[in-house]
Amino acid sequence: MDSYGVGGNASPTIINSIFYANTSATNVGAMYAWGGNAGGNSHPVLINCVFANNTAMNGYGGAFIAENLDENETTSSGSCTVTLQNCAVWNNTATGEGQQFYIRGVGAEVIATYSDIDMAGQSAPHIISGSGTGNLNTNPQFVDILNALGADACWLTADDGLQLQNSSPLINSGNSTGAPTSDILGIAHLGNPDIGAYENQAALQITENQIGDFDLYPNPASDKLTIDFQDNSEHRIELYNVYGQVIQSEIVSDSKVLNVSDLTNGFYLIQIDGSQTAKFIKE
Repeated sequence: MDSYGVGGNASPTIINSIFYANTSATNVGAMYAWGGNAGGNSHPVLINCVFANNTAMNGYGGAFIAENLDENETTSSGSCTVTLQNCAVWNNTATGEGQQFYIRGVGAEVIATYSDIDMAGQSAPHIISGSGTGNLNTNPQFVDILNALGADACWLTADDGLQLQNSSPLINSGNSTGAPTSDILGIAHLGNPDIGAYENQAALQITENQIGDFDLYPNPASDKLTIDFQDNSEHRIELYNVYGQVIQSEIVSDSKVLNVSDLTNGFYLIQIDGSQTAKFIKE
C-alpha cells in the first residue's frame, strides 16, 4: 500500500485489515506513508489491523515506513504520521534498520495506542511517539502466524491463522473508542475489542441453552440448525454472513429448523427481532 501525499494529501482510515506476507526487493514490506514537499500530508490511521510476516528484502521497514522527507531527500517540508489503534505488528523483517517500521525525515512519527508491536528490532529514531497508552510488546499468540489462510487456503473462514489463541494477551486489550463494532468476520466485539483483526471466538462460543430467550443447537452445525423459542410468540429471524449480508429472513414462532447444508463453512450470525445476536459455526 502506498499512502502517497507528496505535495498533496493521503490520509486514509483503514479498519479490520491484514497486511500479510508481502515482500519488497528494496525498502518497506507492506505500506509506505510519504508526506513530503511543501503542503504534503500523509496521515494514515489504522484500527484493528495486523501487519505480520512482511519483509523488506534489501532495505528497511519490514512492515511500514513513515516519511516526510522532500523529494530532494534532504529537507522535511511536509508532514507524516502513522497512527495505530488496536493493531498487531509482529514478525516482520528487514535486512536494514527498523524490522517492524522505519521513520524518515524530521518530524515524521509513528503513534500507537492499545497495540502489540515487536520493539525488539527497533532503535531510535524508529520508535513510538507519544504516551503509547495500552501498548504491548509480547507474542500475540496467533493460532498459526505461518499459515494465515489455514488448511482450507481461504481467507475469512473458521481456520484463519491470525485468529487469537484462547491464552493470547491481546484478548480484550484494545480500546473501544473509535473502534469498529465487529471484527473482520463480522463478529461483534464484546466489551473491549481484542487487538488485531479477529475477535477471539472462545468468549463468543454458543452452546445449547443459548443465552437470551432462545436455544440454538447444535453448534457447530453441518446440516440442520434448530432455533427454539420458549414464549410461543412470533419472532423475526435473520441470518447474516461474515460480510453483513442477510441471506435468510423470516417470521416464525415456537421452534424453527434451518437447513444450513448448502452454506459455506465458517462463521454466521443469527439476529432475533433486530436485537439479540448469536453466532453459529457451519462445518
